[in-house]
Amino acid sequence: MPDLNSFAVSTNTHTDDYSHAILNLDNDVLWYIFSINADMEHGTEGRIPALFTLRYTSQVCSRWRELTIGSPSLWARILNVNLLSQTGTDWKDEVIRRTGTALLHVKALSQLYQPRWSLRRDSLKGLLKVHWSRIRRLDLEFYSRPFLVGEEPWQRLFERQAPSLEILKMMFSLPSPNIPTPTFTLSSDITPVLRTLSVGYTGLDFSTLRTPSLRNLVIGSPVSALDLLSALGHMPLLEVLQASRLERGLLTVGMNAPNPLPTATLHHLTTVKFHNIDGCVGSSLCILAHITPAKGCALHFFGAYSDETPDYEQALSVLSTYLQNYTACSAATTVEIRLVPSQIIFKLDNSSFGRFSFGLDSNSTDKDIAVNLLALSSVGLGGVKILTLSLSQSDAQRPDVIKFILSLVSIEVLKADLRTLDYFLDTLLSPGIIALPALKTIYLECQWQLDRLEIVTNFINTRIELGFPPNELTLKFGDSAEADNAREALKVFSASGVTVTCTIT
Repeated sequence: MPDLNSFAVSTNTHTDDYSHAILNLDNDVLWYIFSINADMEHGTEGRIPALFTLRYTSQVCSRWRELTIGSPSLWARILNVNLLSQTGTDWKDEVIRRTGTALLHVKALSQLYQPRWSLRRDSLKGLLKVHWSRIRRLDLEFYSRPFLVGEEPWQRLFERQAPSLEILKMMFSLPSPNIPTPTFTLSSDITPVLRTLSVGYTGLDFSTLRTPSLRNLVIGSPVSALDLLSALGHMPLLEVLQASRLERGLLTVGMNAPNPLPTATLHHLTTVKFHNIDGCVGSSLCILAHITPAKGCALHFFGAYSDETPDYEQALSVLSTYLQNYTACSAATTVEIRLVPSQIIFKLDNSSFGRFSFGLDSNSTDKDIAVNLLALSSVGLGGVKILTLSLSQSDAQRPDVIKFILSLVSIEVLKADLRTLDYFLDTLLSPGIIALPALKTIYLECQWQLDRLEIVTNFINTRIELGFPPNELTLKFGDSAEADNAREALKVFSASGVTVTCTIT
C-alpha cells in the first residue's frame, strides 16, 4: 500500500522519455483513458482504489502530471471517503483542492467486517456538510450496525436541498426488529435533477416520493405496492425499474388495501427487471399489471412460488400483455426455451429493444409450462430464426411442447445440448412431419459424450434422406481428443454438403 502521507508532497515522475507512443497521445484521448482507468465503479475499487490509480498516472511523466493535476473533474470523480478518512494523513485537503469547482462523486462503505480502509463517521459527515451542494453522485453502503447507531443523521441529509445530485445510492443493513427505522422523504424541491435512485432499507418514504426527473429506480427492500405505484405515477420520465428480493415480502405490503391500486402509465419505461422474487410472485405480477410501459419494453422476471398459491390466470395475463408490448414494434428473431424439473425459463430477442426473459420456479410445472407456451403463442413467432432449446425427458414428450416447437417453421439455427436432442429426436424425425424445415445451422454441446455420437449421425442422416440437410454442424467437446475423434467420424457428411466443425470449450 502506498504511503498516504506522501500524497500531497510527491512531485516525482518516472520518466521524461517521450519515445513511447502512448506518452504522445492527444490530450483529449489521454484524458479519456485516464477517466476510464480511474473510476470508482470498477470492481477493483476495494483493492486498488481509483484514487491510487490516478495518483500513479500523475507520476508517469511531467506531461501526464500536468494533465491530471490540471483536470479537476478527474479528481472530483474518485472521492473514496474510506481513503480520505485515514488518520494521520495530510492529503485529504490536497485531493479536495484538486477538484476545483467540479461536481463531486462520493463513495463511502461501512462493512460488517473490518475493511482495509475503515470509514470514519466524522470524515464523511464533514465532507457532506461542507460540499453538499457540489455532490453529483452519492454512494453510501452501511452494513455495520454500530455505524448506523442513531441513523437519523443519515436520513436528515435531505433536509437541505441537493441542487447537483443526479445519482443517489443508499444501502443499509437489515433493520433491527425492535428499533423503528427513521423515515425520510425526497421531492423535486430537494433533489431537482435526480436521475438515478437506488435504495435498500434506508427508510425512504415511497408514499411521498416525488421525483419527476428520475430515469432509473432500483428497489432493494420491501415496499408497499400502493406506495410504489403512487410514486411511479410521479415519474413520467422513468426508463428503468428494478426490484430484487432481499427478504420475503417484497412489494406485498398494502396489497389488501380497501381501494383499487392506482395505475402508472410510463411512456419512457423501456426496461423492467424483477429478479429473485421469492414468495411474492403474485404481488409482483400484480404490480406489473398496473404498469403500462413504453412500446417495446423489455421485461426480465424470475420468481419462485413458495408458500403461496400460484395464480396462473394472472401470470398468463401479465406475461401476454408484456410480450405483446415487447413485440409490437419489432418481431422476435431469437427464442430460448429451458424446461427442467420445477422450472421454466424462456428468453426472446428482437435485436431492437434488447432481450425479454421470464422464468418461474414451481412444483406445478404442468400449468407453468402451459401458461408460458400459451403466452408465447399469442404473440406469433413466425419470424423467429434462432432457437435455443433445453428440455427434460418428460417435457420433450409433452404434446403442447411438441406442438409449439413444430410451429416454429422459420427456425434456421438450432442450439441445444446432446441430451435435449436425444429426448426430442422422435419428434424431430417423426414420419410425415418435417420439423424445423428451414433449419440450416446446428450447434450442439457434446462435452464428454463422444460415445453418444450416434444420436447426431442418426439425426443428420435422416435430415439428408428427407431432403433437408443442414449446411453447418458445430459440436463442442471437452478436449481436443474428443474433438479429433468426432471430426473423423463425421467427415462422411461433407459429401452431402454439410460442413462439420468440432471445437473444444
